[in-house]
Formats: sequence, structure tokens, C-alpha cells
Amino acid sequence: MNGGEVLLIDESYNANPASMAATLKSLGDEREIVRRIAVLGPMRELGDHSKELHADLAPAVLSAGVDRLILIGEEMNPLAAALDGRVETKRVFSVDEATDELRHLIRPGDAVLVKASNSVGLAKLVESMAKGLACST
Repeated sequence: MNGGEVLLIDESYNANPASMAATLKSLGDEREIVRRIAVLGPMRELGDHSKELHADLAPAVLSAGVDRLILIGEEMNPLAAALDGRVETKRVFSVDEATDELRHLIRPGDAVLVKASNSVGLAKLVESMAKGLACST
């Protein structure tokens, strides 16, 4: 990517329903950006309510004005279903796939939120993107 800045919000170290909603709200509050991109992986250790709690993130995604969404893993299926095509979404099943998708998608003026439980390993995506952005600007 050449010719501009990207805001990369690293929230890759934990995730629960409240922190997901809060960071999505923060993404929505960002001003002077072109697009809002969210890379979301599963929230772990939610027990029997996992599917419902993932689906319940849909209003926060919509309220944040997310333009593009990258969802990682099968646990995110309920969120994709709840959004019902209202946000352009790419489904991937690994951090490497998410990284590749984000590299092709990102452009100057974007704000990118990266959020999932630590065990998903999204810190690898953040590190890779940060190095790539620093080298290309």
C-alpha cells in the first residue's frame, strides 16, 4: 500500500461480548477515515451460549458502520447469519487467510479493528500488517 495512512487498532489479546461491543463502538467513533474494516475472530470459553453471544454482536457491527468484515472460523457463523448480508463479509478459516485478505483489501484512509480471543492468534496478523504498513509508507 502506498500513499497514505491506515489506523490499525490491535485488540487481538482478548475478547468477550462486552469488549467486542466496546471496541466496535470505538471503531465507529473514529473520524476522518475512508472505511471501517473489522477483522473478528471467535470469543472463546463462552459455554452453551456461544452461538447466541456471537450472533448478538450484529447490532454492534451495524452501529459501528463497519464497511468490510473479515470473520475467522466456524464459531463466527452465527454472526454472519445475523448480519444477513448487510455488511460486505469475507469468511476465512485461518489467521493466514485473514492476513492475505486484509492485505488485498486495505488502502489509505482505512481504520482496521482486529479483535478475537488471544488463542485465535491474531497477534500474528497485527505484527505482519504493522511491518508491511511501515515498510510501504
